[in-house]
Amino acid sequence: MEAITKKHKIIFSLAALGVIILAAMVMNLPPKTVSAIGLCSDVGTPTIRVDINSQTYWGDASITVPAGSVLPFTVWTYAEPSSPNSITYPGGSNTYPGPCGILGCPGRSYTTSAINSPGAIVVNVTQNCSGGIPPEATLTINIGLPAATCAINTFTCDPATATLAWGTSNCSSVSINNGVGVVPPTGNTQGLVGTVYTLTADSKTSTATCPAPTLTTTGGGSRTVTPGTTVTLPSFDFNNTGESGSVIHYNNCEKNPPPTGGITADLPDCPPPKDLVAP
Repeated sequence: MEAITKKHKIIFSLAALGVIILAAMVMNLPPKTVSAIGLCSDVGTPTIRVDINSQTYWGDASITVPAGSVLPFTVWTYAEPSSPNSITYPGGSNTYPGPCGILGCPGRSYTTSAINSPGAIVVNVTQNCSGGIPPEATLTINIGLPAATCAINTFTCDPATATLAWGTSNCSSVSINNGVGVVPPTGNTQGLVGTVYTLTADSKTSTATCPAPTLTTTGGGSRTVTPGTTVTLPSFDFNNTGESGSVIHYNNCEKNPPPTGGITADLPDCPPPKDLVAP
């Protein structure tokens, strides 16, 4: 009798140990795994896992990557073994008849094409069941690019015409000081000689200088002058141009020198002609 009792105890202990092991195995199964086709009212929703760059995603997410990035990723799906799976991603797609998240499956690995515009990795699993609407799951990883940054591409002043020209990209506001004001992202406008301008695009700035004009005499040499100021020219001789009183009419915007002994000036602002009277 005592031997029978001991035998029963051993059997009971082994049975209890088996129950504990089975419970542990069940608890460690992937979530919502179904081992055989059942009624749609009984099976759970499939589960999807995606790993990207050592980051695990169990649900929808959004990520940002540098332009031109190529993303390797791995997909696991947990569902009834014959449940249909589908996946789309930048540069490819795939469909297969069963999940890859049970029985030690290492997952299915893919690589996107170069990411130069927004895209998405989309994984779908529809539970294989009967007698109703099959539960399904979809996991979407939206892939975006960093926001474009404001840039000042060019900002200059033409020294011959005092014309300001500029070009910017991805800027929300662009303006120029010294009376110019708000301007379009790209354009040109008339500036003033002898003025330094600052273009501000968002938080970035750039400067351009419209240099003061140079006044040149026919006798050679040059000097830089500021409009509105008085300068003393070197002494020079000039001849009668045929007008009475040996008077030469000149304008400080002349492109070509007047007759012998005259002066040449190339200034943006053109006042009325003046007279030079021979002594």
